[in-house]
Amino acid sequence: MHKSRADRVKVIFDLEPKAIKTMLNAVRETRNALAHFRGDISPKQRDQLQFCKEWLTQRQKQLAASVNAAFSYVGQAAQPRSGSLPSAEGRYEPLIRNLSEQPADRDTVPLTFVEIETMIGDRLPESARQHQKWWDNDPDTYPAQLWLDAGWRVSWIDMTEDRVVFSRLKGFRTLQGV
Repeated sequence: MHKSRADRVKVIFDLEPKAIKTMLNAVRETRNALAHFRGDISPKQRDQLQFCKEWLTQRQKQLAASVNAAFSYVGQAAQPRSGSLPSAEGRYEPLIRNLSEQPADRDTVPLTFVEIETMIGDRLPESARQHQKWWDNDPDTYPAQLWLDAGWRVSWIDMTEDRVVFSRLKGFRTLQGV
């Protein structure tokens, strides 16, 4: 639902991005309640989950086709088509561009925190230096959503040595099976 892709998926979803975000946030809250054993969910929450599941299932093939159209596949590694690098707004754009421009045969990119800071022209937040969780590949967090959208994930992190290794995602399996 990033604004750089909103127009492309708006046609598929036939809803305003704000309405979709509202629906998905409700589902996320229900999921969190279930995952953290916060009791039973209400009939309304069950109906929301069922509706969202059916709504997304109906649009899954169209969405997969839209995502696949944005990428050309070389072997199992997804590569952005030339001229359509993922949009990375803000301070992490140079890092994302660096990852996106890696040769197709390069599957890992080891970097030190200092190298990343040099790339972005700014210091990483203290939380990146203190908490491994900052580097988690959670698509709902920033900047992880940027490197995931670019086709990379953090595969190794060494907090004592201030080093991280990004690995190329292999094929977007969840969309290829559609």
